[in-house]
Amino acid sequence: MFEMLIMLSLETKTLAFVGIHYAIEKTIELCGDLWCDVPMLHQYIAGFLLHFTIKSSLTGVSVDWLLGRCLQSVNKDALDELIDGGFLAAVVGETLKLLKAIDAGKAKKEVIASNSTILSVFPSYKQSPKDMLKWIKVHELEEVLPLEPAFELAKRVSEASSYDEVVLFITKHIPETQRLCGNTDTQVRLVSAIMQTRTDIDEVKKLLKHLVKEGAVLTPALSKWLELNDDNSASRKRVQEELSEFVEDLVHMK
Repeated sequence: MFEMLIMLSLETKTLAFVGIHYAIEKTIELCGDLWCDVPMLHQYIAGFLLHFTIKSSLTGVSVDWLLGRCLQSVNKDALDELIDGGFLAAVVGETLKLLKAIDAGKAKKEVIASNSTILSVFPSYKQSPKDMLKWIKVHELEEVLPLEPAFELAKRVSEASSYDEVVLFITKHIPETQRLCGNTDTQVRLVSAIMQTRTDIDEVKKLLKHLVKEGAVLTPALSKWLELNDDNSASRKRVQEELSEFVEDLVHMK
């Protein structure tokens, strides 16, 4: 079946890619139930996705699409099962692993190009730095996601290192391009990540207020987040409905 879809879309061009998108969406929606019966299902799906992800500019099947638009039509209960059961994290990891084996540079670009954080498809109880590091090692993605300095920073903070020690470590070991609050774009990514991985609205409001108060996130970043057109995460619509007014108030707060 997969071979036929690949042939019809990529080789003979008789099947439009919108049809491929629909097929992937509907297949993934069923995977939460099927995974326990087919333990290698995430590998099969990733192998299929690879054919289209390699040519993402042509097919529209990118890591960003997989993390976002692909999931927007999925039934909420099915989506919760796909995330909490770990299937989505597994299929994203396996897809990036296969892509890296062919073109490591392409795999890196796919991750950087997305405004949807990979943690958004991790189970809520597996979003710690240790969980992320384990996922990277399992899927052999150290080259794609070179986050060792970030993990070391998280470790130092958890061990209650002094403020000066943390700042010194950041200055020496974290490139400016990886500093979440380094500029407006990275601040927008931080806000997006918070919105995509946290479901407790009161917790999100408290955290955003603190970041604004401390100057870690400035109002231009909040304004840009409100207008963001390329955040395709499955949670975008819900978050806008629940928090857009609050964020607007932060933008105009003096």
